[in-house]
Amino acid sequence: MQSLRWLRLDRTMLQEIPTELGNLQKLERISLCRNELEKIYGELTNLSCLRSINLRHNKIKSSGVPTEIFDLEDLTTLDLSYNRLNDLPQGLDKARSLLVLNLSHNK
Repeated sequence: MQSLRWLRLDRTMLQEIPTELGNLQKLERISLCRNELEKIYGELTNLSCLRSINLRHNKIKSSGVPTEIFDLEDLTTLDLSYNRLNDLPQGLDKARSLLVLNLSHNK
């Protein structure tokens, strides 16, 4: 599975991102919609090929978005809509390749 490029874990009731995801070094797209995530852990920030992260409909707070997520050089799409963000994520100014950022419908 180390050559996996697209992973969809929607509606799986995840409360945290599995540490095993850090082994998927070729992963380009991940969808973790409609789970119970409150923060994004370091597993995603270590995936240098990641281009698209979909985290809509979770419980992520502003403090739950690590600044390292914006260091991903290939990241073009980040969807954090329908979460619990009350501020812009810190480190957003470091996102050099980001083309789509969805922060709509946050509380």
